Amino acid sequence: MSQRTTSETCPKCGEAAAVTWSGADAFGSAGPVREDAVGINCPNRCQFTTGELGGHFPKKLNG
Repeated sequence: MSQRTTSETCPKCGEAAAVTWSGADAFGSAGPVREDAVGINCPNRCQFTTGELGGHFPKKLNG
């Protein structure tokens, strides 16, 4: 598993927020084959469940 953070727009308040993605690595792959949003750090402290995060920030498939 790997993690990275991106800057995204918070879907509740519209402010810039840091979204943490967790990547599922595959044997022989140089990077994660799938990334799922697992957390958000919004300056206005907006809260989301894991299901809500997945709805607002769909998983990313690499390769």
